[in-house]
Amino acid sequence: MLVGSYNNLLVFFSLVVAILASYTALDMASRVTTAPGRASHWWLAGGACAMGIGIWSMHFVGILAFSLPIPLGFDPAITLVSLMIAIASSAFALWIVCQKTLPWLRLGLASILMGIGIAGMHYTGMAAMRMVPAIRYVPLLFILSIVIAIIASAAALWIAFNLRLNLPKVRLWRMGAAVVMGFAIVGMHYTGMAAAQFPLGSICGAAQSGLNAGWLALLIIIVTLAVMAIALIISVLDFRLESRTNEYNANLRIAAIAFDSQESLMITDANEVILRVNQAFTKHTGYTAEEAVGQTPRLLKSGRHNADFYHAMWESIQRTGTWQGEIWDKHKNGKIFPKLLTISAVKRDDGVVTHYVGSHIDITDRRQAEDALVESQASLDIAIRSASMGVWSFDLVANKRHYDDLTCRLLGIDPVTFAGTAEEVFRAIHPDDREAVRSKLAQAIEQNVSYEPEYRVVWPDGSIHYIATRGRLVCDDQGQPLKLHGVVFDITEQQEAQDKIRSLAFYDSLTGLPNRRLLTDRLQQALVSSARNGLVGAILFIDLDNFKTINDTLGHALGDSLLQQVAARLTSCVREEDTVAR
Repeated sequence: MLVGSYNNLLVFFSLVVAILASYTALDMASRVTTAPGRASHWWLAGGACAMGIGIWSMHFVGILAFSLPIPLGFDPAITLVSLMIAIASSAFALWIVCQKTLPWLRLGLASILMGIGIAGMHYTGMAAMRMVPAIRYVPLLFILSIVIAIIASAAALWIAFNLRLNLPKVRLWRMGAAVVMGFAIVGMHYTGMAAAQFPLGSICGAAQSGLNAGWLALLIIIVTLAVMAIALIISVLDFRLESRTNEYNANLRIAAIAFDSQESLMITDANEVILRVNQAFTKHTGYTAEEAVGQTPRLLKSGRHNADFYHAMWESIQRTGTWQGEIWDKHKNGKIFPKLLTISAVKRDDGVVTHYVGSHIDITDRRQAEDALVESQASLDIAIRSASMGVWSFDLVANKRHYDDLTCRLLGIDPVTFAGTAEEVFRAIHPDDREAVRSKLAQAIEQNVSYEPEYRVVWPDGSIHYIATRGRLVCDDQGQPLKLHGVVFDITEQQEAQDKIRSLAFYDSLTGLPNRRLLTDRLQQALVSSARNGLVGAILFIDLDNFKTINDTLGHALGDSLLQQVAARLTSCVREEDTVAR
């Protein structure tokens, strides 16, 4: 058998071509997938040619890297057939990976067809040498080369299908995948070359009439690099153009939507000359588009803001590219109105500002509502302070109480140390009233009723004060309680007055004993209780003999003192539930 040798430089170049061809194939798959309409067909045809020429070139450079001790050449027609097989196989591969799905069965069948196509291209290229006698192939290596071609095709199809979309960092993934695919293709080729055996005395029938191997190698190298470079450059430029077009169309759609919105919009150039305004702008400012275009935004200046305000605004725009805040503008009719203004700088890729976009919302109604709310709050505060009422709220979600200073003072709590806990509040309430207050609080929350307890508080100095609380419950949309808020005020004077009136109505003013009215009421209660329970009661009438003589001889003052002493002694002699009346 003839012993051949390899040109290491061409072997290395065949690997480089295989990697470049693989990357071109992956990039072409992306372009065919994303191209719209008929453009995808042109990309499929161009991609098939670029990819086919690349794969064919790798194989042919690999063949040219192999040299025999005899002159070699290649039949042009058979060489062209091998190129057509490569292009057809590439077209089939691109068509497969551009489908919406790639199930395992389709992947398997496509891998077999593509692998056979690549192997057919390789062995057709070998046949272009027209060796006499014919090249012999080691069956095991021959079959192995076809198996490698099928496996490499399966890997290439699967990788190309999964990397066909322009996902983040996809170019890095494609580079790595191209290296793997390139080594797989080279492995198939040199396995096929290892399977070839050339008998002693073999001659190349295409050596005289065919293409010279040296010139063919140079031509293939130049054409291959040119085709793949042009294909990749066109692909990159087309991708960038498509991205720019999509971005431009998206901006146009956004601009169209924005200019039809209710928000006032104004676009200026870098010198702040107004280029365009929308209909909402003319409505809010009173200026028509013809009147505004060519002017600067200064025609809206109200005079309410000083130079420092505008300096801070432009400093923010230059530093961050945007500014937002409230500003007062002047309508065409001279009326001043507030608005929420947002200014954004539009920059080129090199950072140079080309336009400014200003959008504003008229906030006159909101400011009027806020002013009315502030005025109403001030009036309410004055009314509450005039009535000596404290304001409080109870956040039921956070379990936190918020009391103003007056509320704390009325309850005898130090406002500085008050932490808003329930323990602090109930500690200030008189022990006899705490349970009633807790019960009314729970009832107000559970039944959504008014919270109106009246109770006593014990101040730090020991004095007792009467307090009244009035509160309302606030619930969410589902009726769940959120907050209880209200006022608190001191009713000590009213309570003392009521106690005095009650004392005058039911007690003797001299002795402090129950009078006849209260005695009659208690007798009726005792009779009812005795009749219901089968009990008996007792009543005792006591008369002071010779009391008139004391009044007449010693005076009424001494008589009154005697009555008070008798009342005290009689009261001390009976039980707490008994009644001593005058």
